[in-house]
Amino acid sequence: MNDKHKVSTGTKKAKSQTISQDAAKEAARLGTDFLKQEFDEVNSNSYVLMHYLQRKFDVDLGLSHAQAVNTLSADKINQPTLRYIDKSQQMSGAEISVAKLISATNTRYKHRNAEIYGDIYKSLYCQNVPLTEEYLDRMQEGIRSDAGSMLMHTKNLVNLLANNCDLDGRVAQLKTESAEQLVALIHEDDGGSATSATCISMLYLLGEDERVLERWIYDIQQRQDNKGDWAKESAVVHMENVFSLHCLLEYAFPDKQEPYVVQ
Repeated sequence: MNDKHKVSTGTKKAKSQTISQDAAKEAARLGTDFLKQEFDEVNSNSYVLMHYLQRKFDVDLGLSHAQAVNTLSADKINQPTLRYIDKSQQMSGAEISVAKLISATNTRYKHRNAEIYGDIYKSLYCQNVPLTEEYLDRMQEGIRSDAGSMLMHTKNLVNLLANNCDLDGRVAQLKTESAEQLVALIHEDDGGSATSATCISMLYLLGEDERVLERWIYDIQQRQDNKGDWAKESAVVHMENVFSLHCLLEYAFPDKQEPYVVQ
């Protein structure tokens, strides 16, 4: 048992769902080995989180820094996300506006709202682009919306916190509200799917690990097969594998510290 994590006081069944740090370490080892062996099947959308796990926990998932940089650089839409792994990347408000325009006119993304990309970039480059009340109002509205919107805006909150950006304490307030929404979504899901793993991973990234219940980590371990895979029915290595591995690593090594956005 990890002392940082709460034990559920719910049903008798829930009380028995405990997991030791050693068990979490072994499950994390299996998950790490699986991701490395199947690296060619990993979606590049996982690269930022994988890069973070390699830095923080000194694990080898098969992703080199050069490959992460080259992959993100090759995608004109997602190129600004290089800031996650390279602190030399800089972007001004004017450049963010251009990036939004590209997102709005690019045929691959013409069905999407360019504002989404602008919000991501503003959170990543908040030290260069001052926060506004309008931006935080939109973030609050998103956090209170459907699950997909809430998760997207929570990721932006993670970026703001990693970059030490706040405006009159509002980011800290939104952090609490987002954490409460994540916990509610996990309870609604009953800890039994990729949704829960995603939400638990977000709680860790927000620095809200005190809210993570031990039985949730137990559930993640129980869903893993003997090869180390979680997304058993997927044709590709799903993000669920990376989120689940993240949760296990955080539980197994609670004292490790590393900013999500490279400083």
